[in-house]
Amino acid sequence: MSWQQRAPGVFHRQGPSGHTVAIVGSLHGDEPAGALIIDRLRAWTPGQWSACPHSVVLAVGHPDALAIGRRTLPGGVDLNRSFGIHGASERARVLQTHLADADVLLDLHQTHRPIPPLAVLPADGSGRRLARRLGLEVAVANASLVYGDAMLADWAVRRGAEALTVELGAVGDPGCVARGLGLARAALFDERHDRPLRCWRITRILRAPGAGLRFVRPLANESPVAAGERIAESAAGDLFAPADGVVFLPREGVAIGDAAALFAEAFS
Repeated sequence: MSWQQRAPGVFHRQGPSGHTVAIVGSLHGDEPAGALIIDRLRAWTPGQWSACPHSVVLAVGHPDALAIGRRTLPGGVDLNRSFGIHGASERARVLQTHLADADVLLDLHQTHRPIPPLAVLPADGSGRRLARRLGLEVAVANASLVYGDAMLADWAVRRGAEALTVELGAVGDPGCVARGLGLARAALFDERHDRPLRCWRITRILRAPGAGLRFVRPLANESPVAAGERIAESAAGDLFAPADGVVFLPREGVAIGDAAALFAEAFS
């Protein structure tokens, strides 16, 4: 089995099914697990690939940023905010060219704070079927409220693909590569690892009302909160839960007006 290099960091393997699966990693250069996963997949033997019926595209998202270990190039734009209708960066246009035929796309990421492996869904919640099939247990929709709708997976969904952004865990977590390889294999070989999927939709950014924000009790990803509950205090007032739900990415001590947490409600 041979790979054709179509562009820097972009590799293609033709399969018999007419169906294309794309695995993308390290769109942010300070998230190295994705590129390591791409390297491991490219190193598989022909025997390991023999049962894969699909054409495959493997793409290291931002090789130049990866080389310097930074999220993006100095003075550059965030690549995973560059896939909107207008204004794509040069690297985004390269990736769009070579990922345009993808029927399934996984965009593998890491965070810089502890987080469970989870799927990031578009605002409409599409992608749940794929997330369940791959064996993910947590999915969060409407990240566009925070990050906009110009992520790679948003673009792929607009083109008709099944696409997920997947957070594998925190940078430095040695389990990220193994998790990513497992998800990639399930997508490439049509494996089913169906598990119950907890689905949350972000409905509010909880912003710090004042300096010195501190939570009144320990909060972590998916910590439940009740409507009206006082969850944090600051010099300018307290922060309350707007409804029954959970929080993601809680942060103390953020600047006034910055996100102290994301509030999410369950949906099915």
